[in-house]
Amino acid sequence: MKKINVRSPFFITVQKETAKVDPTDPCLTDPSGNCLPVDPCIANPTLPQCPQLAVDPVFNDRNLICGAGAQSIGIVGAQVYNFDIDTSGRVNGDYVVSLNDIQVPVRIRMDVLANVPKTDLSTGTAFENVGLTDFSGSFTQAGYTTSGLSGTADSDGNLDITKTFAYNSSSHTGNLRFQLHVPVVTNGSMTISVTCPAKATVSTDPVTIGEVTIISFSSLNRVQNVFNNTSFRPLVKLNGTQLGDGEAVFVKQTAISNEETFQAAQNTIMGVGRVFGSEQRVSTRRFIQAATNSGAAGTGLTPLTPLLAGAGSLAPPQHTNKVFMGRIPNGRDADESVRTFSAAGRNTLVTYGGVDLIPDGTNTIEVLLPTNLDSDTVDPTNLEKLVFQISISKHTVKNFPSHSPAGAYIALPESLGVGLSTGPAEAIVFQGIMYGHSSKLTLDFEGNNNTALNFDKTNRKHRFEIENPEVEELIGNGFIIDPKKLRAFEEIELNPLTLRVNLPNSPNITIPL
Repeated sequence: MKKINVRSPFFITVQKETAKVDPTDPCLTDPSGNCLPVDPCIANPTLPQCPQLAVDPVFNDRNLICGAGAQSIGIVGAQVYNFDIDTSGRVNGDYVVSLNDIQVPVRIRMDVLANVPKTDLSTGTAFENVGLTDFSGSFTQAGYTTSGLSGTADSDGNLDITKTFAYNSSSHTGNLRFQLHVPVVTNGSMTISVTCPAKATVSTDPVTIGEVTIISFSSLNRVQNVFNNTSFRPLVKLNGTQLGDGEAVFVKQTAISNEETFQAAQNTIMGVGRVFGSEQRVSTRRFIQAATNSGAAGTGLTPLTPLLAGAGSLAPPQHTNKVFMGRIPNGRDADESVRTFSAAGRNTLVTYGGVDLIPDGTNTIEVLLPTNLDSDTVDPTNLEKLVFQISISKHTVKNFPSHSPAGAYIALPESLGVGLSTGPAEAIVFQGIMYGHSSKLTLDFEGNNNTALNFDKTNRKHRFEIENPEVEELIGNGFIIDPKKLRAFEEIELNPLTLRVNLPNSPNITIPL
């Protein structure tokens, strides 16, 4: 090889090796076998006949939540997604992962964690190829076969598949992992979701274990004139089961003369948010993990009544049960309804969901606004909204033999400092705003009568996010939307706009009450 001086005017030109169908051929050919004067792979290396360089994939750790909405997987390449599925607290049965809108082939496998290494694609359970043969060019050039691919697309031109794992606790241990390997660039956005066996019944009597868990849902909407507002019913679910009705704004009905009787009659979750005199009368619904025969009275576990032990601020004529939730955030000082346990005059109602209300493992709360919300005819960006607060709290249950009637009650929070009547209590508090029709809130958490409260957003273990389709529609129709006021999608992990959660320096996000 002849050395060229660094000051020489001559240059060396290097180009990609020609993509010959047969390396012994005297010419470069196209897929039809015709000779080509110029290597097309130089201009476009992504052509099906061009060799593809192997690229080390990027590994992404996520969680698939049973029964939750589908997650989107954008246009990607050289990616591996580890979707972990929590099996704790569930009966034996089929876990079915749905992977939709596939075009360019991908590789998948599903098994218990031990058989699906996170970053080692060469060991463990074998991969399957899924996708369309019409889009397999880059996939095969990367060294993968067409085995398992389909030649028939769905009506939308894509392919939808399911992968089932039959879980049996006598044969399997721990959580599952669905691994998605995307070796080459895909054409469109895939979606993924999972359905799971039912949660196992948790027969944990709060009186026996000494703790009780409560889910509290508060509407913080403020309404000046309730008779001129359109009624809407947000749908609220826990693990796919509806938690009563969800009337957010009161509309006068013939047989109902006021908001309180309306709420009682409709078994609402949210109800009226209203400025009444000097107080904001928000609506709170509590769902308690206890049976109606729990506690001393046999009509449902209640706080040590009348929660007026002591003197000063705790003495009459203060509102009934005003200190039940201790230090929980509740906006205005005058508003005690968020702290109240059960008092119709304070817009707070309690439902006993039974000892199996909150199962073990990850639980999901979903809130969905209706599709028929009114819009502002003058300013389309002025959307109907729901301001909410969700509290998941745990309280100490004690036996009080000298109280009337004698038996088990929810102890007062320790922050009150009233001695033996108190016990440890804590809560996770979530706040946010939902905008426009079909808005959806998804919130994951752990904790019940016999397990610790936990909200951990690391690697999307637990989600706290809102989808606002009407905001997305406005953007698509050319409206200028200030991202500091409205967003089509909001999640706690990425600089949230309205979403708030108490965040001590711990993965367990709780407030001592």
